[in-house]
Amino acid sequence: MKNRFFTLFCFLLGLVSFTANAQIISVTPGTDFNVATGTIVSLENLQLTPSADFSLNTGVALNTTATNSITNTAISHYYKFGATTNAFSGVLKINYNEADLNGLTESNLKLLYHTGSTWTINTGSTGNAVANYVSASFNAMPLNELSLGAYATTSLLISQCGATLETPTSDIVCYSMPDATGYTFAITYNGVTYYVVSADPVINLAEATGMPLDFNASYAISVRVQYGNAESNYGAVCTVNSPVYQATQLSTVSCGATLASIGSLVYADINLNATGYRFKVVNNTTGEIQYVDNTHHWFALNWLASYEYATTYTVSVQLQIAGTWLGYYGTTCTVNTPNITSETGSLQLVSTQCGATLPSIASVIYTTAQSGATGYRFRITDVTSGATGANLLQVKDRSYHWFALTMLTRYNYGSTYMVEVAVKTTSGYTGYGSPCYVNTPASPMLNNCGAVIPTSRTLVYTAITKSVTQYRFQVTKVSDQSSRTFDTGRFWFSFKVNMPGYTPSVAYSVRVAVMTSGTWSPFGDACEITSPAIPRSDINAEFDFNATVFPNPYSDQFSLRIDSDSFDRIAYKVYDMLGKLIEAEEVEFNELETKEFGRNYPAGVYNIVVSQGEDVKTLRVIKR
Repeated sequence: MKNRFFTLFCFLLGLVSFTANAQIISVTPGTDFNVATGTIVSLENLQLTPSADFSLNTGVALNTTATNSITNTAISHYYKFGATTNAFSGVLKINYNEADLNGLTESNLKLLYHTGSTWTINTGSTGNAVANYVSASFNAMPLNELSLGAYATTSLLISQCGATLETPTSDIVCYSMPDATGYTFAITYNGVTYYVVSADPVINLAEATGMPLDFNASYAISVRVQYGNAESNYGAVCTVNSPVYQATQLSTVSCGATLASIGSLVYADINLNATGYRFKVVNNTTGEIQYVDNTHHWFALNWLASYEYATTYTVSVQLQIAGTWLGYYGTTCTVNTPNITSETGSLQLVSTQCGATLPSIASVIYTTAQSGATGYRFRITDVTSGATGANLLQVKDRSYHWFALTMLTRYNYGSTYMVEVAVKTTSGYTGYGSPCYVNTPASPMLNNCGAVIPTSRTLVYTAITKSVTQYRFQVTKVSDQSSRTFDTGRFWFSFKVNMPGYTPSVAYSVRVAVMTSGTWSPFGDACEITSPAIPRSDINAEFDFNATVFPNPYSDQFSLRIDSDSFDRIAYKVYDMLGKLIEAEEVEFNELETKEFGRNYPAGVYNIVVSQGEDVKTLRVIKR
């Protein structure tokens, strides 16, 4: 084959000349150096073996640097054609000296070729590290410049070399390479190298498994590019500095404190560079973790989606600097929510009601309003001596911090109730706080204690009592303690109707109990009265029914008083002096005690016809 080469060489001597300088082969302009198929042409470690006749129409120069701009790392031998050649098909082989490798790994060497427009790496290149050569096949490829090199390398962005990261998780970015399928970042710290493989040209320090993340530290980073099954050498090393440590924690006023209320502010120490504070809040009982972000250095536990009383929370704080969260938290501190259920806690009735007697059966009973509470639960136990029956213990849930006994299924006058309070937060009700005892007003007494009742039909009244549906009178003769008990829907009785066979002119003791919500209260205190002097069993009919109006004349309103042996309904009609009907109504007997008449009548004289069954009485009243 060598003889063939030299024969061809001599034949073309007039067309081609060789020199001992950088120009290793020259071709006379306008002529071609024709190389037949299978002919081997060797030029200064460059060997061309065409697989089809090849017409070389330009000279070749050997340089130590590239003529065309190149990003790949290459050896110090570049073969530059004077102009882009005709299309070449066949095998190109370049031998190299190890001194020319420029730090390249021999196994990574590929044949690089420039087509006149771009540098391209021949991915099918094969090499022999013992014989020190790389060869590659080409098919109809124009050539402008040749060399051996590796895939293009990359490095960190210039802006990141020597820079200090804002956070340990800040992005570390290298230059993106065309055709790259991945990147391997080599990070050296304290003499140990850690690797992060990424499909993208972006990582952060936290991705390096096992590598310490220290503050104020320097990390040396280089990058290798993956090109399918091949890879480049590592590029230039850059040093990146980890952030300067900046952290805060709860202030001394909040750290370890028991809050005055669940809505009390919890403070962190101020960092003048901070643009935000992130509070990490851990419930020490349940382990639940919640976060609160704020532009100020405080928050409140009732800002959380879930919070509880009598609970310890562990709180740490992360700073945001220039709009970026640092990614780490400062020292933890504990914060305690108020133990409002303790003996001295605020979850009980207000002190003015503990042990007090309510002004009214419907009086509001209330506890201190608790910050952050979404509901209140009142547990009410009837502890009255001798109390029996259903609903002695009742529970009332409220959205407000108060309730009234009249809201319960059962409530009674003259009773003592133990009241306990629980409060609801986002996680359900707390336990009950300390109990308080409240007393309801005593059952009513008679209005005319000590009185001598004039007649058997005289009504003996007790007080009209709120929410009462029935009255129970117990009338006891003092001398022998014989008694009679009767129930009525009216707040009065008479000896004639309710005490037949009574003893005249003797002392009777009267006690009253009242029914509320279907149950009877205890009896109230006794009141002593004297019975009528003579039993009126033979009363004239004209005295069985009587009606009077007072005051008369009147200026504002008047009342009707009815004396009757019957408690049937009362009907009345009011006429002016022309006989025009002004008003007509039928009312219950017991309503007369409180009903007002004539308030809106014009001044004048009026006739009033009052009737009860067949009994009728006509009265005249004057409005001034």
